[in-house]
Amino acid sequence: MKKLSARVTLAVIVILTTGIGTFAFLASLYEIRVAKHHAEESCRDWASAVGYGIQAIVDASGKEEEARLIAEFLERQRGHNAMMGLQAFDVHLREMFPSQRFPVLNPVHSAALLTAIKAGRDTSYYEPDGILLNHLQPVWTLGPVGTTGGLTWGAVRVTMSMEEEWNRIRRTTITLLSGGLIAVVVTGFLLSRWLRRVVVRPIEQVESTLTALARGNMKARVSWTSGDELGSLARHVNQMADALAHQRELELELLHLSKLSDIGALAQGIAHNLKSPLTAVRGFAQLLQMQHPDLQHLDAIVRSADQISDIVDNIMYKSRQEQRGDRQPIDLNRLLREELRFLEADSQFKHQTEKVYRFAEDLPAVEGVYSDFSQCFTNLIRNALDAMHKSNRKQLTVETEKNGDGVIVRVSDTGSGIPKEHLDHIFEPFFTTKPIVGEAKPGEPTGTGLGLSTCVQLMKPYGAEIAAESEVGVGTTFTVRVPTRAGGA
Repeated sequence: MKKLSARVTLAVIVILTTGIGTFAFLASLYEIRVAKHHAEESCRDWASAVGYGIQAIVDASGKEEEARLIAEFLERQRGHNAMMGLQAFDVHLREMFPSQRFPVLNPVHSAALLTAIKAGRDTSYYEPDGILLNHLQPVWTLGPVGTTGGLTWGAVRVTMSMEEEWNRIRRTTITLLSGGLIAVVVTGFLLSRWLRRVVVRPIEQVESTLTALARGNMKARVSWTSGDELGSLARHVNQMADALAHQRELELELLHLSKLSDIGALAQGIAHNLKSPLTAVRGFAQLLQMQHPDLQHLDAIVRSADQISDIVDNIMYKSRQEQRGDRQPIDLNRLLREELRFLEADSQFKHQTEKVYRFAEDLPAVEGVYSDFSQCFTNLIRNALDAMHKSNRKQLTVETEKNGDGVIVRVSDTGSGIPKEHLDHIFEPFFTTKPIVGEAKPGEPTGTGLGLSTCVQLMKPYGAEIAAESEVGVGTTFTVRVPTRAGGA
């Protein structure tokens, strides 16, 4: 992304530099044209004024006074404009009345002067160095002054040095270019920062989010939002991430249900195969007890066989219920007792956990699929046991009560508790406070972030609600409110 920002910034800098350079070039050409126009007008106006003055002197004075009056007139004119040179020539290209104060700045081009005199019209031209401007103005007479009336008396040459004007234009152009380059640098810097914030960072977020999703992090989302095309891209990426997360959740749920179905079938087969030999063991033990009442431990064998038979009956019942996909009346008290009884195989649960059960009498049945409720409450109870993994005092409380037209089930623990900032997120898919597999310490419970979200999805078709209350260092209580009549079909 940095390369993109650099390329865009460089392109803009090149465009701005070219634009400013072109503007400076055109501006300097315009300044030169304006300066030339003003200089030529000034030279033309002064040359015309001097020409008319000489013409008036020649026409109005006598021959003996003409030279003196013209010399005085030229001297006065030269004194009025010290920035220009002034010369007068006769028809033979001889300079009339030269001044030492204002020496000739450059030689006059004889051909140009002669052409102006003969043609009788003024002309302007620059010296080869482009600095000295020359303007030639013919002077006409109305009376005889050594010649016949109406002939050209001579010409006036006015010169102006443009060096200072060209230096001014050069300084202006350099200043404009310098200011433009500074503006380009500042603009490039600000543009780079703007591109970084408005373009590069959103694209980097999209890229990192897609990378995280590809690696299996279904919680990754683009946090940057705006109303432009990049904002639309971010929203579509988040929608795609939501769809992927939902799909992953469904896949895991289907996989879990498939495993439950397989386990249920396996358990039912095992239980069925155990039932016959177990009945035989119990029968032979009772027969021996009748024939040899003095033999020890026969009572223990019969009691153990009864316990195993009871467990097998529960396994077969649970398997049959879980394999049924239709809704049926469910006694939540019995379901919870069965799930808790299976947990007795866990040594921590059996020997280190204090159990408090409060099951309401005459609890109304709820309608639903047995495996949905079994999986939901098993998840809640196992979460409670995991939460007490490091607790010194481990107490699990499971309660049921009738509440209007529904049933309430509470599962409480004395675990570490859930921070308040996490309570709003615990039902989100893939959110977990447990370490994931591979990062947990030996014996430490792990999580995928799907347990509670699965519980919510399982209970949703029945109009059931799950809420959590927790206090850090005290424990957590999950409350499930189930209507006796399911809300969905």
